[in-house]
Formats: sequence, C-alpha cells, structure tokens
Amino acid sequence: DAKGGNISIDVLVNGKRAYKINGGLNVVFPYENKGNIIATVNEDGSETTVTKHIIADKKHYAVLSGSAEIKFIDNHMEFKDSKGHWGENSIKYVAVHGLYQGVGDGLFDTDGIMTRAMLITVLYRLEGETKTRYKHSFNDVHNEQWYNNSVAWANENGIIKGVTDKLFDLDAEVTREQAVTVLYRYAQYIGMDIYCEEEFTQFEDDGEISVWAKDAAIWALSNGIINGKPGNIFDPAGNATRTEVAAMIQ
Repeated sequence: DAKGGNISIDVLVNGKRAYKINGGLNVVFPYENKGNIIATVNEDGSETTVTKHIIADKKHYAVLSGSAEIKFIDNHMEFKDSKGHWGENSIKYVAVHGLYQGVGDGLFDTDGIMTRAMLITVLYRLEGETKTRYKHSFNDVHNEQWYNNSVAWANENGIIKGVTDKLFDLDAEVTREQAVTVLYRYAQYIGMDIYCEEEFTQFEDDGEISVWAKDAAIWALSNGIINGKPGNIFDPAGNATRTEVAAMIQ
C-alpha cells in the first residue's frame, strides 16, 4: 500500500503484522521508483537505510527484516579521489548505503589499506547493526568505541577471531586472503550456499594461498567476488584496499 509517497509492506502471520522473518523478506520493485537507496520509516519518523539492496536489470532488489514502511531516497555521494577510478561504482554503492564513510576533505582514500576493525565494522553495518549485546574478552577493544559492537558481534558469530584470546589487533592490515575468508564466513553466517566444485583457483600463485583460506578463495573467485591481478595472480598476502573490499561487498 502507498502512504504519502511511501510504500507499506505487510506480512501477516495469524492475522498479525510480522516485523521479523527468519532469513528476511526478499522484495523487488521496478526502477520507476526514483532514488538510489531504500530506507525503512520507523515509528518515530526516523529513517534507516536498507543496506542489503542493489539495483540491477532496471529493478530494485532488497532484503527487509519483515513488515515495513519504506521510501526511496536519492542519496548521491561523490569523492574527489574516486572520480574515474576503476572502483568508482563500488565506492558509490558502499557510501550511499552507509557502509563506508569518507576520510574527510571530500576524500574516500581509494588506496587506503583495510584494517581488521574497519572490515568488521562494514559487515556489521551491512547486517543492520543489530542491537543485541555481544560479549568479548579482548583487552584492546574498549567499550563505547566505534568498533566495540562490531568486533564483539563478529567474534561471537565466528566471522573473525582475535589473534589471541585477549588481543584482537584492531589496526592490523587485512590481506586479500584474509578479506575473502572473513566474507566467506559472513556468507555462512547469513545462510548463503557456499558450495563450490572447484579444487583450485587457476591463479599462477595458487600454491601461495594459505590452506585455511583456500576454500574461501575458490568461493570468492567462483562467485565473482574477487578477481585476480595482472599476471594471473591472486596475491594472497597483498594488502586489501578500501576500494577492493568495497568491490567484493558490492
């Protein structure tokens, strides 16, 4: 139903509106609905961006948690260092959906290296920043810091672990094989099918991929989540940039 330009989506269970559906609710809208993001309208009038949303084949595809009132919003963002960059579309996607923030002065920091804290925070935002309180025992993860809830959520759900029982190592730079491994575990967490028939990646440096990252690398390559580098290499130990991870997520 349309209400004042907004769209109300009602899922009824035993005659009652269901706001939480296991696995989420997949919805599709024609692109005639203007705007490049979808937001849910909360009871107090505030808005929450739907992070699991793409535009393809002239349609909006999104995953909602359940019944909701939604609206389409035009939320274009530009960064001075992303114009003409190979990852420009991916940068726009993660920025307009609130998954990434710029670094200030109109810059995205396209070649900046992803850290463990940054990567987990992006996935936590993608998951909708659940309000459930998770616990951790890391001495370097402090309460009320921007990374606290995301680290605790990811650790408790097996998406990433600390480097020891007491140390998370927030600012450690993430390698390409570490990035795809974290995304692989996140895919398992949300119930995606991760089965792949392939046993190797066909990259020239396939033998350099760590044993613990091999399944994730095969999955990421098979699903178009990551591409190789010039010379047909995966570069497993190379650092993952902010733009590279944005492209993986998109």
